[in-house]
Amino acid sequence: MRPAGETAKHSKWFYVRLAMLVATVCAAPAFDKVMHSELPLSDPPTLWFVLLIICFGAFAVVFVTSLQLINPLMNEVWRIPSWEEAPFGLKQPLLAFHAGAWVCVVQGAVMAVYALVHSFNYAWVLFLAFGLGGLLGVRFVVWFSRDRFSQ
Repeated sequence: MRPAGETAKHSKWFYVRLAMLVATVCAAPAFDKVMHSELPLSDPPTLWFVLLIICFGAFAVVFVTSLQLINPLMNEVWRIPSWEEAPFGLKQPLLAFHAGAWVCVVQGAVMAVYALVHSFNYAWVLFLAFGLGGLLGVRFVVWFSRDRFSQ
């Protein structure tokens, strides 16, 4: 616990990630208009479709990171994804997946609110489900290969 009056110090990467999410919030209405015209999903998706998208997002993260785990040239210790870590870099793939999944979750949430206020469309479900699947995939990889991570 912090002493009274002391504020939390965040790394610059926390603010970069926050800026990515703010940019996503700002772009979501324009993106919703494009999605609405290109993908007119006026019927609600089935639960099976949503679960399939969540599983696809999780599988994508697990598959790509599994390739890195079996790569004999990749001997770097990974860092557990957090908001304080740099989301870019090929040697730390989970950090990029973590940031990308949060962008998808925020995009889906903002598109859902925008759809309720303006013209209803279920395209937001794709982003939200894929982002949640990505976050689940990141958590699975951290749990499954915890010996690969630094503490």
